[in-house]
Amino acid sequence: MLLEFPKSFKLRARFQFYEMWCKYKDSNQIVDLALLSSKAVRPSLQLRDVLIKIRPLLSKLNKDNFAHLRTQQDKDR
Repeated sequence: MLLEFPKSFKLRARFQFYEMWCKYKDSNQIVDLALLSSKAVRPSLQLRDVLIKIRPLLSKLNKDNFAHLRTQQDKDR
C-alpha cells in the first residue's frame, strides 16, 4: 500500500500588535500614511485596506527600532 499526502502550505505568521509602537514618535505618521492611501469607499473595505497596508509598515518599525527587545525579553525569561 502506498499513501501519498498533499504538500501542506506554509501558514502566514500571525500579526501581533505591541502597545510600545503607540509611544514611538513617528507612529501617528505611519497610521496616517495607511489611512490616506486607502481608496475604498465602504467603511468595512476601508478598514481591511488600512490593516493590509499598515502591517508591513509596523513590521518594519518593529524590525528597525524594537527587534532587540524581543531577544532581551526571551533572554530575561
